[in-house]
Amino acid sequence: MMDMATDQFAPGDRDFVDLSGDGEVPRLPRKEREYERHRLEVLHVADTLLQRRLYHEISVQETATEAEFSVGYLYKLFSSKEDIYVSLIQGKFEDVRLCIDTALSSDGSQEERLTRLVQAVFDWFKGNPAFSSTYVGELVVLAGMNTDLARLIAQHETYVVERLNRFFQECIDEGLLLRVEPDEITRTLRALLRGFVGENILNTSHGQKPKDWTDYGPMIVRIIVQAFGGNKQTSQKDSMSGSVEPAGNISHRGPPGFDICDADFRAGHVFDL
Repeated sequence: MMDMATDQFAPGDRDFVDLSGDGEVPRLPRKEREYERHRLEVLHVADTLLQRRLYHEISVQETATEAEFSVGYLYKLFSSKEDIYVSLIQGKFEDVRLCIDTALSSDGSQEERLTRLVQAVFDWFKGNPAFSSTYVGELVVLAGMNTDLARLIAQHETYVVERLNRFFQECIDEGLLLRVEPDEITRTLRALLRGFVGENILNTSHGQKPKDWTDYGPMIVRIIVQAFGGNKQTSQKDSMSGSVEPAGNISHRGPPGFDICDADFRAGHVFDL
């Protein structure tokens, strides 16, 4: 958000700042900057409220009051309560995609980049516990009634799968992983991460301490590398047959201790990455 004392933009305000090729920072007119700043203030309030309450329990009046705006002005910022929620989810998805891109575009070996990816995902969900618990069930229900949200979820899903598939194809081409369909590795990784998130949702709801990256992060990376490692005999079928399946059939389950039911997987599939 912009610091009113200095009239400068904070580092995280991607909605306000768009660096051009020559390094200059174009500035929006003051009224537009104020409009966007107020939108972010409302989204911050909505995020805070959703950490304590369910979507259907929060009214537009309460959101406006917490943001210190009138209801009429809030409706100038957002067309509806659903519009606030959709905009909030869009921002969260952008954060997750940034985690993926930053990790997979970093320097180092493929295994190092995969390790950074898993750590970044764990850190993100650790910093957004309410998003991965309170939001999940509500998101799935609302998506069935809101075409904008349904489209947003579909676009996010497509982006995540395609980005991971490209990364794993690079790993396959360089011999780090077996010549299997990249989508098989992507589904395995996402199932493992989903298990971690699901377990933490259950732990949090039962008042237990959430698992940390140091507990399961290295194990997830090790499972991927060992199950699909190009220099290991890990397939259950002859690799010459052209159809290789990872050992252990782990692509549909989480790691040991993460026995999350199918309904939890379906509800949380957009949040594992």
